[in-house]
Amino acid sequence: MTAVDSLLLDDRTPSESRGGAHASRRRVWRSPPDQPRWARPALLAIAAAAGLMYAWKSNGAPLEPFYGAAARSMSRSWHDFFFGAFDPAGTVTVDKLPGALWLQALSLRIFGFHIWAVVLPQIVEGVIAILVLYRVLRRLAGP
Repeated sequence: MTAVDSLLLDDRTPSESRGGAHASRRRVWRSPPDQPRWARPALLAIAAAAGLMYAWKSNGAPLEPFYGAAARSMSRSWHDFFFGAFDPAGTVTVDKLPGALWLQALSLRIFGFHIWAVVLPQIVEGVIAILVLYRVLRRLAGP
């Protein structure tokens, strides 16, 4: 196969195929061929704006004392993490499934106990929910 044949079979433009990593970064921002050109940049702008609004003043967010303490306890011990223990001894569990607090506990384990470390997983989950909602509704209503 010659270089011309590979360019003909490749769906990228010649400048993208020569660009390497730079071209792959540009493809993230461009809409797929079956969508209008404005669809993906608008979606990414909406997701970024939503992430900014979710994170706005997250440092002063009210923390529910029971679940905040449970997430903190779960971040200190793997036993407490898997059983959803509220106290450090692992004898009292929360009234939810332990998986409901796993992301917060992992965030606390990585970043330490701070209010933004508890709120960060919820910000990420909110942005992911917007992206998933767009993907589902695009199939029904289009871009």
